Amino acid sequence: MNIFRKLLIAALEHNCGYSDTRRNRYALAWNVKLYRVDASFEAVCDKLKKENPRAARLAPYLHEAGLIMWDEQAEFDWAMGDAREQIDAPTQGTHYAMLSPKTAARFGIQYHSSMRPMREKYRRRTTEQTYYPALLPHWIRVKPYTDDMNFDVSYGFAGRSGGYIVMTEFEKHGLCVSNDQLIEWLRAEESSYSNKWCRKLCAMIYECDQMFTTQKAAAEIMYQMAYRLGRNVEEWQEERTAFKAERRERRYWESRDVVTA
Repeated sequence: MNIFRKLLIAALEHNCGYSDTRRNRYALAWNVKLYRVDASFEAVCDKLKKENPRAARLAPYLHEAGLIMWDEQAEFDWAMGDAREQIDAPTQGTHYAMLSPKTAARFGIQYHSSMRPMREKYRRRTTEQTYYPALLPHWIRVKPYTDDMNFDVSYGFAGRSGGYIVMTEFEKHGLCVSNDQLIEWLRAEESSYSNKWCRKLCAMIYECDQMFTTQKAAAEIMYQMAYRLGRNVEEWQEERTAFKAERRERRYWESRDVVTA
């Protein structure tokens, strides 16, 4: 049996998947239940200090003056809905469908990066792994990112409160089956799952283990609420600037004796 097929079976056995009394079955699932997130204005303002210090300095004064409002439950529900919408949607091209360089290297998947500027690179026709952004004789062109880095993967939510993220499809193979059933199919001699597919899914499981945790989920909710608070402050500033500009223009024309028909 191929090593990546064995690793995938081990990863599935460790994950256990998800099933309920309504016969919903998913081979892969991650628990992201949030038992407590402090959505108070003070806690979110502290988070905003790291993301937008300028808005964080002004937010308490506006809140105390009643110029911006903060409903803890409503803001928490909005942040939760926004975070779920990013996952329960087409994820191809987002970080939820890609591997980090460390994960790619761990599973032997080629990864060529070119951050600034984003352009093609060139390498020599040898086995060396160094890549250069230059067009030279006897060098071949390679893409900054390989096709193996952007997977076709879909997610959903399961559980009474949607506390589990489940993988519903991966690279044209549905995963709405029990964990034991998928393992049985992988062990079959005439399996329809290629070794290449097994390596990709094994790497994606490892990546999801890092992304989908209760700690990361809580941090994402706090980030979304801090962003929302920052936008409230910025919108107030924009309205104030527009009001001042309108008032200056009105005073300008009032200072002149302009009569219109």
